[in-house]
Amino acid sequence: MHSLIRRTLPAIAAVALTACAAAPSSSAATWPGCKSYSDQPSAQAAWEAAGKPAGADGDGDGKVCESLPNAASSPSAAGGGQTPSSPGAALPTPSNAPAPGSVSNRVSPLRDPRGVHPGLTAVPAAQRGAARRLIGRVATARAGSTAGYSRSQFGSAWTDDQTTTWGHDGCKTREEILRRDLRAITYRAATHDCVVLTGILQDPYTARTIEFSKARPLEVQIDHVMPLAYDWSQGAARWTLAKREQIANDPLNLLAVDGPANNQKSASGPAEWMPPNTRVRCAYSVRFAKVSLKYRLRVQVQDKRAMLRACGAQ
Repeated sequence: MHSLIRRTLPAIAAVALTACAAAPSSSAATWPGCKSYSDQPSAQAAWEAAGKPAGADGDGDGKVCESLPNAASSPSAAGGGQTPSSPGAALPTPSNAPAPGSVSNRVSPLRDPRGVHPGLTAVPAAQRGAARRLIGRVATARAGSTAGYSRSQFGSAWTDDQTTTWGHDGCKTREEILRRDLRAITYRAATHDCVVLTGILQDPYTARTIEFSKARPLEVQIDHVMPLAYDWSQGAARWTLAKREQIANDPLNLLAVDGPANNQKSASGPAEWMPPNTRVRCAYSVRFAKVSLKYRLRVQVQDKRAMLRACGAQ
């Protein structure tokens, strides 16, 4: 009996080893792309477990999703904690926001609290009273100083390493807004539908139809509805860098628009500049007011008056 067992055990072990080698590894996984991960180490581990599929490592350095943070965000860093008590602290991040480009219908800005719907839609006459009431809640102050302002005070341009609605999803903010506002989009290969190559913009500021091409990037620009220099002068100079990065990358404050119109606007408030397309001036004013209220920034008195007039105030 003992000799039989001694002869049988090696055979059983060999069969088991063969079966284990043939079975697929439990760690192997399908690679879903950078958007599914909140930090680079997690994305890297999943990519390696999936067998390092081609196309994800664009520069060939053996690392993927390098725009993601190096460590998982804590609940407080991601905005999942309590509303900060300090006016300079970063704001909580809304959860369950639809992916950019997944919402195609245009709605009144009064019904788009996160800025996830494309473009600017004219405010219906029946909603203009509500628009004026919203603008009426905006606090006012005299013009502040822009001394010390620079774009770099609001973080790296279009960084994905921030905690707004679409932060930490593997795509830079500029690409997110193009995906939201353009239609008939084509993407660069192997970017998981992130980098926009071409598309069509129905420009809200001029009502022009513009054919966007990445080869001519200045034709379509991303406008900060409430300009960053204006924000700086009205209180953002006292904020933390994290909160300034939020307002610079918040889709509520961003629109893909005609480049020359954006250049003409520059850092002007509504009293000095309004969209040439008069149909969206009330909608533009509502967006400006929503950003002001969300970030507790005051506006200049003449700008509030201009916004109220755009929505029908006498």
